[in-house]
Amino acid sequence: MDICVAKDKHKKGIMRLYRQFNDDRIESGVGDSDYQVLDGEMPWAKTLHDEDCMTLILTEKDFVLGFVTLRLSSFNPFKNVDKLAEVDLMVIEKKLRKRGFGTQLFKRASLHLRTYAVTHILINVAVSNKPALNFWKKQRFKTLSSTHFERADGEEEETVYMVRKI
Repeated sequence: MDICVAKDKHKKGIMRLYRQFNDDRIESGVGDSDYQVLDGEMPWAKTLHDEDCMTLILTEKDFVLGFVTLRLSSFNPFKNVDKLAEVDLMVIEKKLRKRGFGTQLFKRASLHLRTYAVTHILINVAVSNKPALNFWKKQRFKTLSSTHFERADGEEEETVYMVRKI
């Protein structure tokens, strides 16, 4: 298995995993992620060429098994944090979950962020997404705050904001 920065040739593999992520959301009752496909591409496809955003992928023989999209934050509300990055989305192939691949991908992403002088990583997770919440807690993220909002389907959802020093 290899972990590298995503390139245009990986878009289809990332899209496949993104659809899997969206199907999981719908199946769990959380609902569709509401991202719109633009000209056959997801909005994150543009981030492959954005200097403030990066996608790292886990591959085997050029087949995408997982990805994490990270964004260097221009907004930093923390007094003692030099440079902040945010995890936009992380998805691991469903049949490979709970086998350490997410941890490997996140560790490599953390190392990659250090080259940008990032000191802390921020993430928000739906409280209803227990597997994701447990994963980020295992990665030593600490809860900062939570917020409630109304989803497009009218249901209320709670999201927690978590941070970790790297």
